[in-house]
Amino acid sequence: AFIPGMTNGRIRLDGAAHYDDASHLTFNAKVQGDGLDYRYAAMRTKNAKLSFVASGNRDQINLTQMTLSDSDLSAQGDGSLAHLSTLAFNGNLSGLTLRRGLEKLGVPNLPYSAVLSGPIRLLADLQNGRPRLLQGSANLNVKQSAGLIPVWGALAGAYDAHAQRI
Repeated sequence: AFIPGMTNGRIRLDGAAHYDDASHLTFNAKVQGDGLDYRYAAMRTKNAKLSFVASGNRDQINLTQMTLSDSDLSAQGDGSLAHLSTLAFNGNLSGLTLRRGLEKLGVPNLPYSAVLSGPIRLLADLQNGRPRLLQGSANLNVKQSAGLIPVWGALAGAYDAHAQRI
């Protein structure tokens, strides 16, 4: 299957599906991926690992025990996919360098060094193969790391595309 933005990797699916007139199609599966290279707009990961348990039907897929990691960050949590188009995720982020996080926001080459970790929430539209963030929030701890100008503290932020508010 074609996954927009995916350029490399392997995804394995192990599960079962059931169909009847009352509940229609329902399923439960363990999904694991490795060596995943993904790029879309400012979002980029290389040689990532992914795993989660998916269960549900065409209207609602529950995504539990989600883990995504690459060389310098990881995210764990739970989510859902409504009508194969709206992704919700609640979890924890760890290991994200301040430099990488700022580059994702279009702010390259700042001399500050730190590692970010803490709870995140995301709501994204996945229609037309183009992920679009609808809402997001984070309450991150900022821990100093080796570099030109180490920084530390806390960072809280929220984004709402509909209200056009950061």
